[in-house]
Amino acid sequence: MTSYTPLVSIIINTHNSIEYLNAAIDSALQQTYPHVELIVYDNASVKDVKRITDQYKNKLTYYRSDNFLTLGEARNNALKLAKGDLIDFLDADDLFLPNKLEKQVPLFEDPTIGLVFSNSEHFQEMDGNIFSTMSNNTPPPDGKIFGNLLKKYYISWDSAIFRKSVIGNDPVQWFNEQFNICTDYDLFLRVSYFHKIVYVDEILSKWRSHEHNWSKAYSLSEAVERMMMIPRILRYEPMLFEKYSKQLHIYLANIYSAQSNYFWQKSFKKEAVLCTVHVFCYVPRLSTLIKIIVIPFCSHRTFERLRRLDIKTLWSCYKG
Repeated sequence: MTSYTPLVSIIINTHNSIEYLNAAIDSALQQTYPHVELIVYDNASVKDVKRITDQYKNKLTYYRSDNFLTLGEARNNALKLAKGDLIDFLDADDLFLPNKLEKQVPLFEDPTIGLVFSNSEHFQEMDGNIFSTMSNNTPPPDGKIFGNLLKKYYISWDSAIFRKSVIGNDPVQWFNEQFNICTDYDLFLRVSYFHKIVYVDEILSKWRSHEHNWSKAYSLSEAVERMMMIPRILRYEPMLFEKYSKQLHIYLANIYSAQSNYFWQKSFKKEAVLCTVHVFCYVPRLSTLIKIIVIPFCSHRTFERLRRLDIKTLWSCYKG
């Protein structure tokens, strides 16, 4: 039995997400780890969030902003209220499994560890069917993973918990208050540069897929924010372009890939082709070259299939 029992601040940021809020709160309060405070930060919702939080009486603390804020601002304001040594954000449409903190908190006894994450189950809103897990049965890299995270953002936000001290005492250094999409990626890259990250190979949280997910609805904004992250990264890694050239090329290719997907959804085929050319310049692959050739002629349905299929089936997909 460990004597390490720090207070964990679970923070739920919400803006009008009352459909799932009860389930999120319940999953936070049902943790088998007992030393928890729960903060619900209402970002000027039009819907009556307080009516739901009032059901829990003294089990949580409710705050509301007077004006609508960016997600970065809302996260920072909630973080200022947190008293815990460890911070665990839970979006209002996601869920924790009961043993999440019990499994993750003891790992922070190692002072070199700044963040712990786990596998996560991704499920559909409508039918509850599981359509993937974060790791897809292959444990992701952990340890000093800054370079790995540049290539691919593979930490599911709902699965992560971090030590508050690793982000410092200055709120300016916390979440970027211009961001609505990449608050998590931006923070985790910085934490991973200075600290060790540990992966728990168990499903400890659930990410809900629905039509209002910001990461789905605002793909162009995500691409813009990822580009804005580069100057921030240069503040703590001035040699980024020299030391992480290969990883940065993949990072930039991912940005242009997101832009290409957005332009295609809007039927701007010329812009989609130009963005895909940029992807090919950064990461030359046969599948990307084929997309450049095919995009002007294929239907939206075919393009969506092209994004998912491997090279062996690209030609048959186009013919079909």
